[in-house]
Amino acid sequence: MSDVLDIEALWNGRIFPGYYMSDLDDALACELWGVLAYSPAHHAPHPDAEKPGSPIAEAIKAAQDAFPWQAACELLARYWHRAAARLASMPPTVYAGLDSPREYNFASDRVRFLMRPRYWRAFVARARTNCPLTIDAVLRDALTPRPGCVPRFSARLAEWHSDPTRWAPAQCGLIVEAVAAVAACQIWNEADALTAAAYERGDRPQQAFAADVYDELHTQAAFSDAVNKVISHTIKHDEAFCDTWNHLARLTGRDAT
Repeated sequence: MSDVLDIEALWNGRIFPGYYMSDLDDALACELWGVLAYSPAHHAPHPDAEKPGSPIAEAIKAAQDAFPWQAACELLARYWHRAAARLASMPPTVYAGLDSPREYNFASDRVRFLMRPRYWRAFVARARTNCPLTIDAVLRDALTPRPGCVPRFSARLAEWHSDPTRWAPAQCGLIVEAVAAVAACQIWNEADALTAAAYERGDRPQQAFAADVYDELHTQAAFSDAVNKVISHTIKHDEAFCDTWNHLARLTGRDAT
């Protein structure tokens, strides 16, 4: 196999919170409202921003409706991957996109990323050494058959293909999940056993990792950056949104584009 970017893995729905009724979704919506409602004269949201029926409240609603949410979600997912890869000590990776289900009944958003086979082999070897108990616990938790759920893969790593570069993206994602969950524990020499035990109790250590990434996004002002970058891009390329934005800008005392 050539050493190209052809190993695809996932921040799966068990670890990436996605945008359906999640903290990411709420934070992005709050950030957008704050940007739209801001009044330079008040150095805060305009007093009429939440006044029902006011011209400013109506203009904010129109801008929210016209805002390209998918573009903002895509950009924020890119930031999420960058922060998550650093916190999980991932080898060099390349963000490959956000996969969103048509319906959220049985699936959530997932972030895809790519890496070179040699990096992936080294990552898996390190994971097998540093967190074998957690890997076993994650696989049992995710892949044990349940009523109405017949997993595609075995819950035993020994039954997977011997070459990790032959694994499916979802399989790779479960190994990444195990490493990330251990990283969230941050207890030297005990993280693997403690994390595995948490899975066995029915806890969700991967949620602690997701919370760490969420805090990192706030530290980096990623929500604000995503909203402002998407607004700037949309103003330049979407005449209808530009008109909506300019109308709101005049009402709140900002310079129109």
